[in-house]
Amino acid sequence: MNCSKIFSCTNVNKVAIRFSNVWFSYAGESFSLKNINLKINEGECIGIIGPNGSGKTTLAKHMIGLLRPSRGDVFIYEMNTKKTAISDLARAVGYVFQNPDNQLLMSSVKEEISFGPKNLGLNNENIKQRIKEVIREFGLEQLEDRHPLSLSVGQRQLVAIASVLAMDPKIVIFDEPTSAQDFVTYSWIMKVVNKLREQGRTVILITHHMPTVAQYASRVLVMHQGKIVLDESPRKVFTKSKLGKYNIKPPPITILANLLSSYGIPRNILTVEEMCKVILPKVRVHET
Repeated sequence: MNCSKIFSCTNVNKVAIRFSNVWFSYAGESFSLKNINLKINEGECIGIIGPNGSGKTTLAKHMIGLLRPSRGDVFIYEMNTKKTAISDLARAVGYVFQNPDNQLLMSSVKEEISFGPKNLGLNNENIKQRIKEVIREFGLEQLEDRHPLSLSVGQRQLVAIASVLAMDPKIVIFDEPTSAQDFVTYSWIMKVVNKLREQGRTVILITHHMPTVAQYASRVLVMHQGKIVLDESPRKVFTKSKLGKYNIKPPPITILANLLSSYGIPRNILTVEEMCKVILPKVRVHET
């Protein structure tokens, strides 16, 4: 897939997202976010992990203005979300929901993809060009006149992603991108994530799928009871002995590496590819 015509590169030196002393509570409930201070630079790929109810989605919804802090401030670039309309925030940040049915509103795939650009006020020629490119890049040519809800789960997810990327956001948030997806759709989604990373976009991955975080994230935020309790590289996070207290398990390949450490396998392996690089030379030596 070649997304280069859809997206443009960005300045990797900017702070894209900033939380300053943020507390948040739903009406009548205890705080779901507790004194969050966070900076995410443009171009980072952030994995947000933690048990259910830890505050992951609440944190992400502050990034698009669907939720506003009870105390403190959230900035998307220089925009304070308390003072900025959601429509203006949508020019900078796009959100791909876990369930695509929650964001598919129109009666055809083509209309769905054009909805965002039209609401951004782009002229008709730019909208037509953007729709054409997105439909082609996502392989949706044969589906553009279909109702989105008539498609398979995987196809609906691709349409949802395409509709977000048609708005050309600098920040893209994926909420559980692996959920209920077959291998083909998952692979396609992660190709999109890789392309966004290559272009210097800021990517946020909210997920329970640790292998995805290990392979794609440049930085991991571990949330627990409304707080960010760890903020480090995947390799550092997944080799922490205290992960269990946050109800998080490392990727299965990392667990296997730990079990094989007495045979000379490094404990900090994160991916199958890394394991193969370590094991294959040992196998060849043994065979000779």
